[in-house]
Amino acid sequence: MLKLNFDGSSFGNPGDAGIEGLCRDSKEDVLWVANEAEVRAVNRGIKFLDNSLLDKVIVEGDSSNVVRWFLGAASPPWRFLSFFEEIDDIVLDSSIMFKHVRRSTNSDADSLARIFENPSALQY
Repeated sequence: MLKLNFDGSSFGNPGDAGIEGLCRDSKEDVLWVANEAEVRAVNRGIKFLDNSLLDKVIVEGDSSNVVRWFLGAASPPWRFLSFFEEIDDIVLDSSIMFKHVRRSTNSDADSLARIFENPSALQY
C-alpha cells in the first residue's frame, strides 16, 4: 500500500505560501515529494506512480475541498479543471482512495509545505 499526503500553508493574506505533498510506501519510506499547490501535488503524485501501483494508493490531505473535488462530491474551480482532466482516466480506471484527514495526521506534508514556504530558512 502507498500513501500520498498533501498540504498547503499560508502566512497572511496576501502573504507567502508553501505547498507540499509526499508519497510513502508501506514501510513509511518516502518515495516522492512535490513542491506544488495541493491539487497539483495530488495530480503530480498520481502521474508519478506506476499504473500497476494505483490500486494500492490512499490519497490523504487536510483540505476537505480538494478531497471532495477528487471524489466528485463537489465541482473544482475552473482554474483547476486541467489538473483533473489530466488524471481523470487514471483515477477512473483504478481504485485510488481519497481521504480527508485532520491537520495533525497530515503533519509530514504540512512540515514540508512550511519548509518550502521559506526555502532560505533551510539549513544544510
